[in-house]
Amino acid sequence: MPRLPLRFLAIGLVILLQGTGFAQQTASDSAPARFDTGVFENHTYINECLGFSFPLPAGWLAISQRINGPSKAIHVPGGGLGLLLIEQPKPGTFGNTIQLYALAATDPNVSTRDFVARAVQAQVTRNPVNNQLVRAASEVEYAGKHFFRSDYKSAKPRASVRSLVFTRFRNYYVGEMIDAGSPEEVDSAADSLKKISFREDVPNAKCVAGRDAQSTIAGVISSHPVIPTSPDAKIRVSQMVSGGLLLKKVEPEYPEAALKNHVEGPVSLIAVIDAKGDVEEVRLTSGDPLLAPAAIAAVRQWKYKPYLLEGHPMKMETQISVQFQLPDAKNP
Repeated sequence: MPRLPLRFLAIGLVILLQGTGFAQQTASDSAPARFDTGVFENHTYINECLGFSFPLPAGWLAISQRINGPSKAIHVPGGGLGLLLIEQPKPGTFGNTIQLYALAATDPNVSTRDFVARAVQAQVTRNPVNNQLVRAASEVEYAGKHFFRSDYKSAKPRASVRSLVFTRFRNYYVGEMIDAGSPEEVDSAADSLKKISFREDVPNAKCVAGRDAQSTIAGVISSHPVIPTSPDAKIRVSQMVSGGLLLKKVEPEYPEAALKNHVEGPVSLIAVIDAKGDVEEVRLTSGDPLLAPAAIAAVRQWKYKPYLLEGHPMKMETQISVQFQLPDAKNP
């Protein structure tokens, strides 16, 4: 099964990611500081406005950031910010994921415990056949701060355990949404918060919320998740997730010109798969020009199972890597 680079796995709170994940964006020196703009460097996500640093745990890979530098969060209706998505790859199956998330705490009467409890209970209430509460909101401590955590089992789109682990800081609910294959894996993922580092719990008056008018994500941590209804709406999924939905894979024919010139290597593509599972669009992101046409022609013939979001088939966009290896290299 293809490995990284990856793009998506939303846990069952209807969080959809846009673009190549959280889009890289260079901030202007004169622009005001923004809650939705952090920095990803040295395997650490840093957000000065939200006042914390989060090192990637060992064995986890950033889906959203492929290079170091400024990192723009994805805006969710209702004020939520998808800050960072990371995945722990698992051979032959879906990887575990952590989404680092922040939501403005606009109602002082809603405690962090209530926030977590309501969000999870909403998922259980909406789909009691497939979702089952396994851990009520309870207090846990990470990095010297009080968090609240609640877990539930979900049977769709795959069997997994999902968890919300949040604290309140600088007038935001800040924490993780975890999707993992077992309770033990959820516990291990939540332990990543042991390394989070918080600054002073005083809001920075110079920071602004910011907007992302081009964001195509839908959904919100609330009791009323939003399903995109536009026929052009699509979600970004990781290569690992789309690989798990692949029904028919056509191998590319090795171009004669590439063989003669001893050209090999990967070709990276972005593919749009429609709600029926047919490849609608393929575009090249990197790869040798002698290899790219063959890769594109092959991928256009691939067939996928439809990606279902809360039972609704969705158009999806994913990255595909096609590897070309010379015959002599395969059999030295």
